[in-house]
Amino acid sequence: MRLASVILDIPTQSLDCAYSYAVADDMFSIEIGCAVLVPFGHRQAIGYVVAVDEVGDELPKGLDAAKLKQVASVLGPPYFNAEGAACAHFLSERYIAPLSVCVRLFTPPGGVPRMVHNGRYWQVEQPSVGAVDDRWVRLGEAAADFVPKKSAVKQVAIIEALRAGELRVAELTMEFGSVSAVLKTLAAKGVVLVEARRRMRGVDGAGATDGLRAAVRHGFRLRPRVYSQPQAAANRRPGGGAGHHRGCSRCALWRSGGA
Repeated sequence: MRLASVILDIPTQSLDCAYSYAVADDMFSIEIGCAVLVPFGHRQAIGYVVAVDEVGDELPKGLDAAKLKQVASVLGPPYFNAEGAACAHFLSERYIAPLSVCVRLFTPPGGVPRMVHNGRYWQVEQPSVGAVDDRWVRLGEAAADFVPKKSAVKQVAIIEALRAGELRVAELTMEFGSVSAVLKTLAAKGVVLVEARRRMRGVDGAGATDGLRAAVRHGFRLRPRVYSQPQAAANRRPGGGAGHHRGCSRCALWRSGGA
């Protein structure tokens, strides 16, 4: 049996923890960073997966199998990875900010689904903008010996641009127009390499704090912490429905290879 730790996309301190949901055996697309639709109280809510754990047949202490509900659906591909989830938790603890708000920092503005009330019931509203093209291009091994045709003006321009360093596909498109067909041709010949990357905003960048850099570079990861029943009662957040276990599955930063 798999359990998903989900941060609800509800920006309030009263729900500032991860909730545990069961994952159906045939739900293969779920992974860290995905937006999911989950039952919450008497309605459904959108959340972000920050951990997926295999627990076997025996549930962790503090979870009631009779009250544990399943993830309803996966709403799309992941927006961040385990390091992004760890950074979001670090920011929440460091700046006393709602965890859902910190998780949102690792999603594209306007590019995630959200719940809206149409006057009668809650429904999922799809993203208002398309996904960001995060593909990068760099010269391949065959570039040194490749001689493009004189008529292949765009190939020449792209290769010359890449000699100065790798570029995003979006940057090449902005400069030269549509480049998909050209890049496909060059990639088939080994002249260029096209790869998708996920870069966390704020890490190793101008806006990153020293503490955040240290947390990532020194191998901190997420460890779900499940409260016992007495602890759960003391830490229970208002607003939780019957679909959630009593208390919260808190996420803590810990160093890989040690406690």
